[in-house]
Amino acid sequence: MYRIITLLQMVVQARWDTDSVFLTLPHIESHMIYLFSQLQASCVPELIHNLEGKYEKLAAVLRSELDEQEIEDVWSVLNRMPLLEARLTVQNQPIPRNSRRLADKDWIAVKTGSQVSINVNLRRLNRPGREGTKVYAPKYPKPKDEGWLLVVGEVESRELLALKRVGSVLRGTKQSLVISPTKPGRHIYTLYVMSDGYLGIDQQYDIPLQVEGDEGEIFYSDEEEMPELRPVRGVEASTQEQQEYNITANHVTYSDWNDDDNAASWE
Repeated sequence: MYRIITLLQMVVQARWDTDSVFLTLPHIESHMIYLFSQLQASCVPELIHNLEGKYEKLAAVLRSELDEQEIEDVWSVLNRMPLLEARLTVQNQPIPRNSRRLADKDWIAVKTGSQVSINVNLRRLNRPGREGTKVYAPKYPKPKDEGWLLVVGEVESRELLALKRVGSVLRGTKQSLVISPTKPGRHIYTLYVMSDGYLGIDQQYDIPLQVEGDEGEIFYSDEEEMPELRPVRGVEASTQEQQEYNITANHVTYSDWNDDDNAASWE
């Protein structure tokens, strides 16, 4: 799924995802990429943050390669690109921003098989420009509105757990996704906030859950073989029972999940 969304971004921007994200800006060519290192920026959100809203800070670096009108075009596109901040809560408990230093209190206890609601509060950090929420995509054949996809998955098991499409965010919006963990233990699920029109502005947030099973329940991992269905007290299992077992045993897991190191995350 991650790859499919990335493919959508590439189609809209007419760029490979392996290209520098700065090539999506107008008039910027490959031999000019070095200029952005002077602004200590490796991605578009970082560039916008480092400019601090100062046109001259950008112009002073780009004047060696671009004329003034071209620099103004770059500035205009940077101002219209959407920047979102996501705040997550699970069972009214905020999710820590830095999941690499988790304390015991940061793990959220849930029950196996229960429906866990992940509440996502999206807030736009910059105002839409005069173009509104139209994506800057000069090679796309028609105007396109901004859109977002919220994806929840577990990288370790490569499972896709939830997916939701969100339209343009003018100021803020509240969304909710529901997952149902089935395996006991500590699991880190990942929420991806992905643009459907821009490359290089995706974000990811880790969600640490302590999944607790009910006492006496038996859970089987994907590697374990489930026991064979046997007749009870010498009576052959009914056709309906056998069908129910087959449906349970032949469960489907998603295998196309990808942990992309290029997904951007910034504070």
